[in-house]
Amino acid sequence: MLKYIQFTILFLGTFHAVLCQNAEVFKLKDKLATHSQSDSFKVDLLNNIGFHYWVYQPDSSEVYGTEALHIASDINYVKGAAYANRIIGVAHWARGNFEGGLKHLFESLQHYRLLADSIGAANATMNIGLIYSDQNDIEKALNNYFEAYETFEQLNKQDRMINTANHIGKAYFRSDRYDEALHYYQLAFTLSEEIAYAYGSGTALHNLGVLYKQQNKLDSARTRCLASIKYQEKVPDREGLAFNYETLGDIYFERGKYAQAKLYFEKGIEKARLVSSKKILSDIYAKLKATYVETGDYKTALKYQEAYGVLRDSMINIAKMREMLWLENKHEIASKNQELTIKEQKISLLKKEKQLKNIWLNVFAIGFVLVSVLGFFIHRLQKAKHEKDKQIFLNEQDLVKAKMENNKLKQEELKKELSFKDKELTSYTLNFIQKNELMEELKEKILGIKKVAPKEITRQLNALYKLVEHNFHNNRDWEDFKLHFEQVHKDFFTHLKEYCPEITQNELKLCALLRLNMNLKEAAAILGVAPESVKTARYRLRKKLGLEREDNLIDFVLRIDKEYLKSKVVN
Repeated sequence: MLKYIQFTILFLGTFHAVLCQNAEVFKLKDKLATHSQSDSFKVDLLNNIGFHYWVYQPDSSEVYGTEALHIASDINYVKGAAYANRIIGVAHWARGNFEGGLKHLFESLQHYRLLADSIGAANATMNIGLIYSDQNDIEKALNNYFEAYETFEQLNKQDRMINTANHIGKAYFRSDRYDEALHYYQLAFTLSEEIAYAYGSGTALHNLGVLYKQQNKLDSARTRCLASIKYQEKVPDREGLAFNYETLGDIYFERGKYAQAKLYFEKGIEKARLVSSKKILSDIYAKLKATYVETGDYKTALKYQEAYGVLRDSMINIAKMREMLWLENKHEIASKNQELTIKEQKISLLKKEKQLKNIWLNVFAIGFVLVSVLGFFIHRLQKAKHEKDKQIFLNEQDLVKAKMENNKLKQEELKKELSFKDKELTSYTLNFIQKNELMEELKEKILGIKKVAPKEITRQLNALYKLVEHNFHNNRDWEDFKLHFEQVHKDFFTHLKEYCPEITQNELKLCALLRLNMNLKEAAAILGVAPESVKTARYRLRKKLGLEREDNLIDFVLRIDKEYLKSKVVN
């Protein structure tokens, strides 16, 4: 059953990716197939194809962008290299490789500035802001956003101003500066309406809905999200619709209207599958599980929990593989560093030899002075020998310095190359594995379906779902975590329950993650919910623990011990 769910997700993602290759892409590929010369025209073709694959198929986008960059570099086509670097940078960002994304985007920015291409530089700057925002470096993100917005405003690029305003609002939202976020969301909506930009209007309205939901203004949140859907369906913006349906599901869940919540969560799953978003799917699966638990339908809740577990395990395995490859390359770098250490020791020995030579030269000079009275010819011969030795020594010294500088430069290049190869190898390996797994499963499933009569499909699917139920062990993860956590933080849960007897199991989990000093995104990933839901849970926990506005929740959890709690109870 687990393999069937994985197959279904991957199959739908692949099917959507094929549909995304519209007539324009096929037209570009036909031109590329008939154009054999490596010139600027071919670079532009490759870049345009990479752009069409941009976020939906970042792996394909990077392949075309990389080929374009190689050719552009060989023929010194700076404009093509600038665009290729931007395409590769965004592809890295879409896969979560922030370091690789920043590297290529900064190179793209340098190229555009060299060309005095203001719009290209502003686009690259905004993309850099996106990566800083995802890294929670809000100040750097805002600096880049405002710089890009100012350029777009000067060039009267209103659609780019709208997208940037939405990103600025999100950055403020992430840092809990809701008034500023509201201002820029409303600005984005106003500008979008002026030029009938449906994508911008839909995005701004959904962002407003999320903001109002976070402030517990559920009626306003629902109104904005429903209005947003009308715009997103016009574009169509499938990823935006997936997020929108998820938000509406959250709103109805908060109100206890579970039937409507299920309806919107299911719609969100449908759209998320079309854009192959594992992150959105895993979030909605977890929320549907919670919804069915609330309605007492544990069988269906189990189905969604298992589907969530499959996606979670897949993402965890990818992260572990990246870490393994990083450790292997780290060991290789350590070996190279050891070789450099040996070379440095040799250089040190050469310096000592030089010092000894200087001493002997001084002795020789003194001796030369003492014996100079022996004759003019002897003096001339000794002087000539001295000058020759000195020139040889200086030549050797210059050679040693040149070798030292060359080794230093090679070491720096080696480190950069290893870092890049590490990320590139990780991405390639993962893509290769996923592609092979998909192909194998596609062959197996297609053969299996061909052998089964259509009427039998439903019965077999039910059997597979029962198999998933039989093999479900989700609670074991929490129990194992709890066992290891209490070995390190003894009596942590006991103290919390003594201080607040009405605290729930989910709130105990949240406290444990706060005790480990995890940030909002990390906690959301582990709990299987959206970051906004974690914020809401933290707000409710503060109220339940009786904390004042000036009290810091994380500081409170970090200071938890028996004596501290007793002193709080007494006071």
